[in-house]
Amino acid sequence: IYDFDNTIYDGESLFDFYLFCLRKDTKFLKYLKAAVINLIKYKLCIITIDKLLKLCSRYVYDFLTDIEDLDNAVKEFWDKNEHKIKPWYFEQKKEDDIIISANFNIFLEEILNRIGIKNYISSEVDPVNKEVTQLCFRSNKVALYQKKYNNAEIDNFFTDSKNDMPMINISKNAYLVKDNKLKKIK
Repeated sequence: IYDFDNTIYDGESLFDFYLFCLRKDTKFLKYLKAAVINLIKYKLCIITIDKLLKLCSRYVYDFLTDIEDLDNAVKEFWDKNEHKIKPWYFEQKKEDDIIISANFNIFLEEILNRIGIKNYISSEVDPVNKEVTQLCFRSNKVALYQKKYNNAEIDNFFTDSKNDMPMINISKNAYLVKDNKLKKIK
């Protein structure tokens, strides 16, 4: 099982997508302050899932509504950024790999299809009404994993952050990823 951002993708892909949109149209500048504040709160572990869900729902809806052709924008973004999937991942990739990410389904599906990953758990945005319906975040990752995969044992878990400690705790082996280096931490 792999986390996505900063683990197999070099960077925060959703933030990169935001910058991609901003380069095309400065109207997206209004979301920068909210994105930075909430990213800092996420990294510092000072925001509850309920509070994050409320904030995300509001900003995600507004941001996605401002994008004229979301499907095309996502495809164009991945055309330019697919190369940021780290090489070490492809060297050990297996057919039954699972991605578990706080990132959103409507954004991840394109790249996961391109690189042949069928199994994933992510935060969910309803594609019709553009509202956040599920957050795959911290301990909620464990609950979503256990529900979807019926408590199946995890042999190896790869992440860039100790924010994923709940997933680390239920895995037989865990690896901390920094750039292209993997360090066994469990």
